Amino acid sequence: MKLDNSLEISFRPIPSLRRMVAFTYLALVLAMWLPFGPSSGMPYETGFAFNSETSSAIEGSMLKGFFYADPMRIHTSTFYHLSYLLGELVGAGGSFVPYQVVLVILWWTRGFLLFLILEEFLPRYSALNFLMGTLALVHSSDGAVQWVGQLNQYGYMFWMLAAFYVFLRSYLEPSPQRTAIWVCGAAFLQHMSLWSYESQIVIMLTMPLSLLLLKKRPLRRMLTLGGCWLLVPMVYVGMTIVRYLRAGGQTYQFSVMRSEWAISSVLGDWYFNVISSLKFWAWASLGPRQVRSIDLAPSLASVAISAGGTWLVCRAVDSNRESYEKVWITCLVAAAVGFVLLIISFPVYL
Repeated sequence: MKLDNSLEISFRPIPSLRRMVAFTYLALVLAMWLPFGPSSGMPYETGFAFNSETSSAIEGSMLKGFFYADPMRIHTSTFYHLSYLLGELVGAGGSFVPYQVVLVILWWTRGFLLFLILEEFLPRYSALNFLMGTLALVHSSDGAVQWVGQLNQYGYMFWMLAAFYVFLRSYLEPSPQRTAIWVCGAAFLQHMSLWSYESQIVIMLTMPLSLLLLKKRPLRRMLTLGGCWLLVPMVYVGMTIVRYLRAGGQTYQFSVMRSEWAISSVLGDWYFNVISSLKFWAWASLGPRQVRSIDLAPSLASVAISAGGTWLVCRAVDSNRESYEKVWITCLVAAAVGFVLLIISFPVYL
């Protein structure tokens, strides 16, 4: 479909397909979470819960707990404090179950947002998009998927994906007024992501390049909206530089900064991180132990749900849309883009 012979609207996932994918992803997350999550506590990283307790009870402010002391990570506590307030609301103060519930919601949302984004780039390959969203849900190269102490990591990934999806909506929106609203929404979500954590900064800076993979749009529109997207990350970079110059090495980031800056050392560490993240068969285990049925059940359920969901998606989409005459080319392009994103996800850790 075309509008004014210039702006071509991409396919969007049909509502029934979106509902099917949403419920399948929810079932997948619950299959992995239910055997362990409700009974898991927070063995460490409890400072966030303590801050929520003290800011609410001692300082008398229910909202202050949303903000963290570090001005460059001021939104790190957002979902921790939301979990604390949820526990107080339902009469479960002191329980870590509300934290686990928020973790599940963020976990599920990450996969579903990725599916919606991919549907804009690969509208003819919904089954492939579904599988990539599934991979995002089950991938756990750091072994921390079910660790509620990493709630802030889940948070910044949620904000980042939400920002990019809203940005895509602004790019595809024909109305100038609604485009402006979408752009403002994307800027707010970018702020929430970057001021929660900094490790996604390189990906955020390169995201506008993905517009080149969409249907052809007027160059002016691409450059204008791409520039709007870059404003927030550039402000963050500028504020970070100023802060570090004034801090004199007295920041947490300085304390963990590498001491060896030789090119060979940096490239070697970069290569190690990329390869290690892909070699799932070589990920370190927690040590030898007997595999119990309760450990095996989530894995088998995940495989069954993923296979069943893929079959349902293939049945649900229109055969004309789900044409696979160039599926291998599409898969190779998607794999190449994913590999590039994997590479640029590590510089901040080097």
